[in-house]
Amino acid sequence: MNGSSLSSMNDTMSMSSRLVPAIEAADLYVTPVWYLVGIPGNVLAFVVWVQRRMRPSSGCYLAALALDECLFLMMQVTHSTLFF
Repeated sequence: MNGSSLSSMNDTMSMSSRLVPAIEAADLYVTPVWYLVGIPGNVLAFVVWVQRRMRPSSGCYLAALALDECLFLMMQVTHSTLFF
């Protein structure tokens, strides 16, 4: 390694160490809001898209997408509470 690449690597490491508190704070406060908005929103979207008048359009696809996203968020909540 030459001196410039070593200096660049040290700059990157110092920048990442400065950003760690901000990333942890964002993870602490943004993630629960994401769950609180995402799970009920996807349940509501699923209920809307499975109605009979929505099925002929892309409703089946969008209902499956809402269900998938809701299940993903629930699994993410479970994972984050068990392992962190």
